[in-house]
Amino acid sequence: RIPVLWISAENDTYFGPLLSGRMAEAYKAAGGTLEYHLVAPVKDEGHFLFGYPEAVSIWGPIVDSFLSNTP
Repeated sequence: RIPVLWISAENDTYFGPLLSGRMAEAYKAAGGTLEYHLVAPVKDEGHFLFGYPEAVSIWGPIVDSFLSNTP
């Protein structure tokens, strides 16, 4: 199995915390290897977390750690 990283913001109106958390649990229950992070709200819409240049400081260290620790 290939390790997967999911990062979601608390104020993502497309995939809210309840839904993204349930999806993460279902993925893991089905045998997936998943690292899931729910981060604090980001600007007006958390769904665009990766589109906000100022949010790199939020998700960048998570991605860096994941890539550094994934075989």
